[in-house]
Amino acid sequence: MTQATKHTDVQNAHPDRYVYGWTQALQVLKQRVRHSLSQKNGYRVHHPKVERIHVSVNTAQPLHWLQQQGPGQKIYWSNRTHSHQVAGVGQADVWSSHDPVVDLNHQVDKMLSGADADVRYYGGHRFDRHQTRDTKWKPFGEFCFVLPRFEWVLKGQSATLVCNLVLPRDYDRWEQVEAAFNALKPSVSQSFVEIPMLLHRLNIPDYEDWKENIDWALQTFGQSALRKIVFAREVILTLKEGINPAAFMERLAVATPGCFHFLFQPDDDHAFLAATPERLFWQQGRLIRSEAVAGTRPRGATAAEDAQFRADLFGSTKDHREHEFVRLSVKNHLEQVCESVDIEPTPSEMKLARRRHLVTRLTGRLHPGVTSLDVLEQLHPTPAVGGYPHKDALRVLREREHFDRGWYAGPIGWVGRDAAEFAVGIRSGYVQGNKLSLYSGAGIVRGSEPLREWEEIENKISDFLDVMGLVLQPAD
Repeated sequence: MTQATKHTDVQNAHPDRYVYGWTQALQVLKQRVRHSLSQKNGYRVHHPKVERIHVSVNTAQPLHWLQQQGPGQKIYWSNRTHSHQVAGVGQADVWSSHDPVVDLNHQVDKMLSGADADVRYYGGHRFDRHQTRDTKWKPFGEFCFVLPRFEWVLKGQSATLVCNLVLPRDYDRWEQVEAAFNALKPSVSQSFVEIPMLLHRLNIPDYEDWKENIDWALQTFGQSALRKIVFAREVILTLKEGINPAAFMERLAVATPGCFHFLFQPDDDHAFLAATPERLFWQQGRLIRSEAVAGTRPRGATAAEDAQFRADLFGSTKDHREHEFVRLSVKNHLEQVCESVDIEPTPSEMKLARRRHLVTRLTGRLHPGVTSLDVLEQLHPTPAVGGYPHKDALRVLREREHFDRGWYAGPIGWVGRDAAEFAVGIRSGYVQGNKLSLYSGAGIVRGSEPLREWEEIENKISDFLDVMGLVLQPAD
């Protein structure tokens, strides 16, 4: 029997047919990790690799568990149906530098080629790497993807506690890993945490500057190649106290079903979170799925009002024009990396708790050798968050949008071995101490009206405020 086979047999000596309580699960996982790290002399790793060690635990909500954990890196990801949720703490590995496609492809090849299919790095990157940077986004970098040291994974009703090791690096880090084990806290039942009082609100831009940008765009559409521009707004809220991002995320997730939910907290003072309806792409092997999402109306308070909003959306020439730019762009960009692309013939409705959108779904088969990061580079940014044509739109946004989007409207998600999923970081917020920045945008095309577009963003932000129970009151 080879040393490699012996090592694998030891790791598989504890099959996942047992479901442990927290204390026993932590003890069993710790023993398995210690054993793995003790194999330094008997099991040689010639190339870096990720080893994923796990135990089954009693079912608990990942966000409950995440709220109990101490200082440090935290992440949370959930798919649209919440059938797969992951909460992560600490860093086993991190990818971060200045050229996402080149560097990420290199890292994927190096770290994931032989990894377990469940190994995932979570993160995202800036909406525009060439935009002037605000220092508040510095902790997030140009891009950042993290392999958590520990994960609480919930698939359906099955929960798993995971420890990720990076070998051979972690062979000499048992004391560090053990300290991280000792810092973990159990999950407890958690009621909603009260959100602090809202003291002040600042709009960037204000309405006059917003109107000036819209009027400029409407005049420009007939005089240049630009056909659509997505202008965004930042609303900075000052709260009476700081908030726990994981508690904030829990309330948002409950109130926004049917969305991807994402939290990225690089340190104790900064966090980016989103409840986004928009998938950029999902990829498994060479199969890929994407969506074009554009055109928005609220949900109605009554069945009759809801039906009227739906009819208004599907009957709107302006919204169909806005959607068509996104639809054709996503199709064209997918065709650059796919040998075949299928697209729905007409838009359908994406119905959410508070909003509805026009959506067109696409599927494709990637050319051999195309990676998920190649797809990411090809698709981002779509005209749903930038404009059309996208190069012209980005140039305008750099000149006329006077705040740094950072990760807002950027791709957020995960990368695994021959698989990935990315959502678009809209319906999002940035937490820094007692400051909460909310971001939202509106697609401007011929037929847009400045006041109506302003009110659409106001409605989106008001939805967010209502969800979080924030009430504007004067400062003491």
